[in-house]
Amino acid sequence: MQDATQELAELARLTGMRRASSPPPDWSAVTAALGHGVPSDYRQLIETHGAGLFNNYLQVYGPEHHLRSFDLAAEGLYWNQYFQTEWRRRPEARPATLGDRDITVITWGSTEDAVYCHWIAEPGTAPERWPTAFHTVTGNTWEFHHHPTVALLHTFARGDLASKLIPPYPPDEPVTYTPY
Repeated sequence: MQDATQELAELARLTGMRRASSPPPDWSAVTAALGHGVPSDYRQLIETHGAGLFNNYLQVYGPEHHLRSFDLAAEGLYWNQYFQTEWRRRPEARPATLGDRDITVITWGSTEDAVYCHWIAEPGTAPERWPTAFHTVTGNTWEFHHHPTVALLHTFARGDLASKLIPPYPPDEPVTYTPY
C-alpha cells in the first residue's frame, strides 16, 4: 500500500489536478464544528488541491466552501443528525455493521445521483482508521469501505472501485478533477 503522499501524487497525475490557490482552511474551526478532526490524507488533499469534482460526478466537500451544501464544516453533520433521529425512531434501519457503537456520521462528499460519502467516526479511533460508508437514501442502501479517503478516490479514478453504488469509469476514459 502506498503512503498518502504517494497516493495523492498518483491521483493528481491521473486526473490532472492542479495546486490549490486558496489558503489552507482553519482546521481547528473544522474540528470544533464537527466534534472530530478529519483524516490527514483528506487534509492534505484539500490543502494541496482544494475541494472539487471528479468528472462532474463525485464531489469532494471542502471546509469553508462558499456553497453551503458543499461546506464540510457547515453541512458535514447534516446526515448524522438525520440518522441519529431515524435510528432512535426505527432501530432496524441502522446498518447491522454499525452495531450499537457510539458513532458520528460525517459527510465528506456526494455523487450527482445522490450517493453520499461518509466517514464513520468513533471516539478513541484515529480519523485515519475510520471506514467510509457510501449511502443512498433510495432503499436505505449502505456500503462500507476500509480505505483512507485519498486511496478510495484513487481507486475510483483508476476505475477499479469495488462498489455497487458508485459505478466505475471505463479504464480508457480519462478522469478529471475540477476544483470549486
